[in-house]
Amino acid sequence: MSQLPMENFLREAFKAAKEESKYSPFQQRVIEERKELVKKLDSLIAFMGSETFEDLDADEQYRLILQRDAMQTYACILQDRIFAFKVV
Repeated sequence: MSQLPMENFLREAFKAAKEESKYSPFQQRVIEERKELVKKLDSLIAFMGSETFEDLDADEQYRLILQRDAMQTYACILQDRIFAFKVV
């Protein structure tokens, strides 16, 4: 899977949410879910750049890398869903 650079990823993530009020309640929940996920993903990525992360054993680092990758995939799927929304 090719991944967007994080700044493009975030820019695209919030572009669709700018007109959030035009979406149905269900669609707004998906947009909010993605916003919350991106915040958690940002925190994880920041943590992965810390000395604390470097001090973890290799197995735990690997699990966190897998978690980051899964979260990025999930965020991309939610973004695809948001782009496909029909405005009400």
